[in-house]
Amino acid sequence: MAYALSSALTLAFSIITARTLGPAGNGSLGLLLLFATLIGLVANLGLGQSAAYYLARHAAKPGEVVHHLWTLSWSFGGLAAVLLLATYPWYGPVFFSGMPAQYVLLIAALAPFVLAKLYAEYVFVGLGCFFWHN
Repeated sequence: MAYALSSALTLAFSIITARTLGPAGNGSLGLLLLFATLIGLVANLGLGQSAAYYLARHAAKPGEVVHHLWTLSWSFGGLAAVLLLATYPWYGPVFFSGMPAQYVLLIAALAPFVLAKLYAEYVFVGLGCFFWHN
């Protein structure tokens, strides 16, 4: 059910952005979203995998792990957002020429949420809750 809803929302979002932004804008938005995902993967630092490992082996309490990962997602995500914005003058003209700076600001603001989503997926895997993970 959740997968079907996610697929339907993704399809609707794709159609709306393609019609609104046009081909060039849609490609730039895709690049920005890919950039946000890459930030989340790099800022993960393997902590999600570690959480899944220890939760699966019952070596850590789920509440403590979730609390620590939530705190780290805001810390590392905030740091990634600051680095993204601080280095934008160097990479922005190369990768995002002609794109409004507000889009980059939006992606930077999403960095903690992307990291929190990744951590939540690892927690669900560690707990064996594959229904919620998928």
